[in-house]
Amino acid sequence: MSEPVIGDSYQISLQNIRHHSQHIHLGIEILFVIRGEVEVIVNQDSRHLAENDLLLINANEVHTVKGHEDNVVLLLQIPLNPSSSFIRIFMCVISTAIHPKRIMGYIF
Repeated sequence: MSEPVIGDSYQISLQNIRHHSQHIHLGIEILFVIRGEVEVIVNQDSRHLAENDLLLINANEVHTVKGHEDNVVLLLQIPLNPSSSFIRIFMCVISTAIHPKRIMGYIF
């Protein structure tokens, strides 16, 4: 859907996900469903995400993502670097900007 934007401390992209086979990341990954639905399996625990749902997957967690028909998902991958100013700013923005009832908020 779009080429990933890669910064010094993060990677962000918009994707139409069909299937991302089992994989891991060294940092956290945040999925935000803009349109459609996806199924995310983390350590054999399945979560159904629909429009406006957000899921945080912790570092080193094996996961698979399967899309349901037409979807648009914002993917944000953030390396675990506690000194990163991006991490501190992002967590402040996320905690104030997104309504807590809409956050799937699973930290595996």
